[in-house]
Amino acid sequence: MEKTLANYTKKLARVLIIGGASFLSVYGGFAYIAYQNRKEYSDLLQSLQENPPPKSQAPDLDIGDIFYFDHDCIKSFSVRDMRKCAVHKMYHRSVSSEEESARYRQGKWLNSAIVIKSKDETKIFHSYYGKLYQNNYNEFVNLPYISQISMRKLETGIPELEANSHDFIEEFKDLIDIVNNSWPNHSADIFRDTIDLILNFWMKVGIADTAKIYLSLKQGIGDMDLENPTLLNSTIAKYSKPISIK
Repeated sequence: MEKTLANYTKKLARVLIIGGASFLSVYGGFAYIAYQNRKEYSDLLQSLQENPPPKSQAPDLDIGDIFYFDHDCIKSFSVRDMRKCAVHKMYHRSVSSEEESARYRQGKWLNSAIVIKSKDETKIFHSYYGKLYQNNYNEFVNLPYISQISMRKLETGIPELEANSHDFIEEFKDLIDIVNNSWPNHSADIFRDTIDLILNFWMKVGIADTAKIYLSLKQGIGDMDLENPTLLNSTIAKYSKPISIK
């Protein structure tokens, strides 16, 4: 009995060692891909700084413009993001039937980004699985994990939009500082995703339908990718038809 148990233990140990080695080998492979993604993007940014593309290649960006895009998971910057992206895509496909899409309002895209201007800069903000990015246009469209980009331009004539956008940026920076100082060793999500950021921005600049926002359940991208999103005040603002970017 003891001999049989010892043999079983040895076999189990070999299986665990081989299995563990296989896991480490696969993880190491994905970690190397993530490293290459970061390096290639860093090299590209350096190249863009040295040889900026003509401004005519970029669309005119205005406050509140929204980008919608898909993800290329294998081109993420970390194994963690690759895994989260793959799970997200699997979930997105699983609710792609007409009935489920209507219920969960997934829409065509996996993510979104919004253009926010202050007095001295124009940034495109988006969240990617817990991390918030602030990029200029060339940095954004060249992010390796972003594929297929569509854009909708905000159409509104309220004069205080730019001033309110600047105030939003300043408050937003203060909020980031508070989070970083409160939890310096943690990665706390300030907004659950970019949709939350967009809704907060609409509220701040005065183009949201505030009554509906306070009564609304969580919005999905399918609710936002419209000319007249439900939570936008359609009497003073709307969005253009989709514009294909890449």
